[in-house]
Amino acid sequence: MSGLSLDLDGDKETRPDYECLGGALVVEIKSLEGDPSERLENVVAPAKERENWPKFFGEWSSQAVLKNLPEDEREALRKRLFDRLARAIVSHIKKANSQLTHFCKGRSGVHLRLLVLINEDFMEYDPNAVGFAVQRELRRTDARGLPKYAGIDAVLYLTERHATQAQGRVTFPILVVHGPTVAQNRVALELIRRIAERWAKWSSGMEALKTPADIEGFVPVTENPKRLRRQDVWARDYKHRPYMRKWSDEEVIGFWDFTSLMSLLAFHVDPPKRLPQESVTELMEKTTHLMQEFAHRGIALDRLKPTKERNEAAIGKVALGPAVQEWLRKQVEHMKQE
Repeated sequence: MSGLSLDLDGDKETRPDYECLGGALVVEIKSLEGDPSERLENVVAPAKERENWPKFFGEWSSQAVLKNLPEDEREALRKRLFDRLARAIVSHIKKANSQLTHFCKGRSGVHLRLLVLINEDFMEYDPNAVGFAVQRELRRTDARGLPKYAGIDAVLYLTERHATQAQGRVTFPILVVHGPTVAQNRVALELIRRIAERWAKWSSGMEALKTPADIEGFVPVTENPKRLRRQDVWARDYKHRPYMRKWSDEEVIGFWDFTSLMSLLAFHVDPPKRLPQESVTELMEKTTHLMQEFAHRGIALDRLKPTKERNEAAIGKVALGPAVQEWLRKQVEHMKQE
């Protein structure tokens, strides 16, 4: 868009990055470079010491953990996590507002003052969280009731760290957050539309989708190493085809009960019936799938404690004959059942 770099020697901190279309568009680019994971871990560290912190297998998202906390603690921790995550975004907005305001002061013909936020590396900066943080900041006002960030007309968030499936293809987000006055600026809205379309064309060679995607549907993109452990392949495959996603919690936990019983047959030193190796491998694969589903739903270990009723229901699904079922009943008698 006829961009002219404004990063002159000795002036990189006070000026925006680009002036485009003869000054109609002024752009400041900020990259989310600091790893937020350690800062977020510091927030949850005190809560992890409490008795009500859920116990679980593998790695869980913060949302899965929060489901298991009392409502008052859940909301307080959610707010602290979000505020800590948003710090870098708020810092970039403040600095960009100063740069754009200083450069555009007294200049005529500026129709759009744009901040572009870029995330290349960190899954924590998902489009939903970034969009909410940016909206919250752009709506802030000063003591006189005027927009606090009047130097920013809009914020564009670009990332290929998150993606979704839309119209049969992998799709990356192009998130636009309008400032408080841009809705009345037709030229600014047209410029934003052109930028989004040209970015999609340049980055993918394809037109931008006309139908907005569900912002909560974007998930982190992970790179597959050249070699994967078998359980990592199973976990990846389940993420691509989460067949338990539409099941109820009771159905998922019931499947866990069944696989637990089958594991007794698979790994006991003297079972009444040996399972073939392919069945043992399939059992291990299903257990990995269950770990993935537990992490998605936030099903903690306390919900998996066996009960007599659930054990009996699971035994009834073992179609290997009465002798095997009776052997399983004797095995579970040694377990602590509720």
